[in-house]
Amino acid sequence: LALLAPRRFGADDNKDDEEVKRPCPMLVPIVAEIDPEYKEADRVDALKKYKVTTRVENYIACELSKGKYKALKPFKMNVQITDFRVRSGASTFWVGGMAGADQLGLRIAVQPDGESEYAFRKTTSFVGSGFEVGPPQRINKMAKALAGQIAKQMAKEGFIKR
Repeated sequence: LALLAPRRFGADDNKDDEEVKRPCPMLVPIVAEIDPEYKEADRVDALKKYKVTTRVENYIACELSKGKYKALKPFKMNVQITDFRVRSGASTFWVGGMAGADQLGLRIAVQPDGESEYAFRKTTSFVGSGFEVGPPQRINKMAKALAGQIAKQMAKEGFIKR
């Protein structure tokens, strides 16, 4: 079966861990956490297992610090994971899109120094299937997509600029 799969086994198996450890300078302080109201135990376990909060923090930090943005005023960012679903590798391979979509939903609160909090929500999903994309890689795709959406929203609201 491994011979039929397009995924390369071996060195690339640890690539998802590189995404968790990737150092990016933070343009602003970013803290990601699981929404305290989120009670689905199996999904909370998966959030912890795949280090989703760290992945989200890293992708947002990297998106904002690529050199194309600068902060127009000091602020901090708190990100809460409000919705999460990740399918197992087996279900994406055998059932594909019929198993539903992976989802990642965030509530982002931006707190400028001495000003009122500005909050917004962003959600994305991923329906890919096959052996080549495991849960960590799908989570990375969703976190990266959300980081881009967050940067655009923050630029639109005047917190950062290109």
